[in-house]
Amino acid sequence: LGMTGRPGDKPGVIRQRRELPQDIALWQDDASLARIHASKDSFGTLDRPQGEVRWAKVVIGPSTGGQPGAFVVAFHPERERAVADKTFWTLLALSGVALLMTTGIGWAVAGRILAPVRLVRTTAAELTEQDLTRRIPVEGRDDIAALAETFNAMLDRLERAFAAQRVFVDDAGHELRTPITI
Repeated sequence: LGMTGRPGDKPGVIRQRRELPQDIALWQDDASLARIHASKDSFGTLDRPQGEVRWAKVVIGPSTGGQPGAFVVAFHPERERAVADKTFWTLLALSGVALLMTTGIGWAVAGRILAPVRLVRTTAAELTEQDLTRRIPVEGRDDIAALAETFNAMLDRLERAFAAQRVFVDDAGHELRTPITI
């Protein structure tokens, strides 16, 4: 930011957002300041060797019959774009790392949460008609533990039903092998 008086006057720098390299500082470029001051427009662009400069000015009337001054704001879009690009790529990289970490943590947590369900599934897959003695170990007091208890109770009923069926088949076989006497 700066104030200019007549063309050729050194501007007074009011506030500058950051230190600029000496080859970019507009307030040291008399030719560019003269073009801005001479322009009838209140905003515009300048092509400088250091890159494009966008500017806006407000004409300030003279206090005592002199030539008016101007309040000028200028910035280099390429420089601002470079800062934004660097920020974008940094955030993109951090987001990628965060996504990978979140995915890994989620995978591990889901594996731990679903481990009891896998245990129920593998136990159910290992059951056969000949061996209904396997039971699922019940740990905790959550829904999976309640499911395991219910599954174990169902296995108890099935085991009793198969045992009763075996007794019935054995009795029926014995009766069928015994000769019928009239």
